[in-house]
Amino acid sequence: VNMKVRLVSELRVDYYHTKLEVWEPVIEPWFFQFVLSRSPAPAKLSKYQIYASKKCEINITAAMIETTLNTIEALSNLDNSKSVELPPLLHPYIIRNETGLTLSYWLSSEEEYVLCELQPGEERSLQDVSSGEIQRKRHNDEVVLPPSVSLIVSGEYTPVKSIPIEKVG
Repeated sequence: VNMKVRLVSELRVDYYHTKLEVWEPVIEPWFFQFVLSRSPAPAKLSKYQIYASKKCEINITAAMIETTLNTIEALSNLDNSKSVELPPLLHPYIIRNETGLTLSYWLSSEEEYVLCELQPGEERSLQDVSSGEIQRKRHNDEVVLPPSVSLIVSGEYTPVKSIPIEKVG
């Protein structure tokens, strides 16, 4: 019995450029097919082929090489006899108070909100918006609203309401 296996896939490799704080491609998105063919006994010949409609583009930059070397060095410095402590769970959204005054905030999309206070220099994760949506019930209808935050700085400042939380940064 002849056997033929076909795998269609996309290959993409990115690295994190620490100085620019962005992900950059090492291998641009590349679509390809891998075909394995095998003939029956007695020959049992196997044939492997890769097909692609465009060339595979590999980006080698000084920043990518520096990141790779730093990663290799960090991994080689690990002591295998010690257990590695994982970092705490990261949340995609944080609020940081750099005003020099006490700051209060609340998630604007909630019917009933909790007022949270941040002291100067303090930061806190916005765990409730990490799903990207906040749901609110109004008269038995469910409404999905984009996440937003409202805030007020202590003193005689006007509250800033419903700042959309759409991008990290």
